[in-house]
Amino acid sequence: MHRISIRTDDWPERERVAMFHEVHGRDRIRVEPARDQPLRIRATILRLPDLALLSGWRSPLRSEFFDGNDRLVFNLGGPAVATQFGGRCHSSRATRSRSAAPIAAR
Repeated sequence: MHRISIRTDDWPERERVAMFHEVHGRDRIRVEPARDQPLRIRATILRLPDLALLSGWRSPLRSEFFDGNDRLVFNLGGPAVATQFGGRCHSSRATRSRSAAPIAAR
């Protein structure tokens, strides 16, 4: 098991998007904070051989995943919308994404 912690509050506010991209995103994950909002992510990822579990909090943002992994997301927090293949899933539901197309979450 491998544990990864993400705490963007430890980074200079103006450099957070670029630093997230460099450290965690590369060409697999893209994040874009909501207008007039700083990027804030506080999360822990536990990586197992065929499974990764993430628990955390984030500021309002748009994220896109291009890593080829399937996802099952349970949102237990505030408002969120996930879209994929033209469909929408709102915050009080679980959503599943397939690796065949990016999922955009807001």
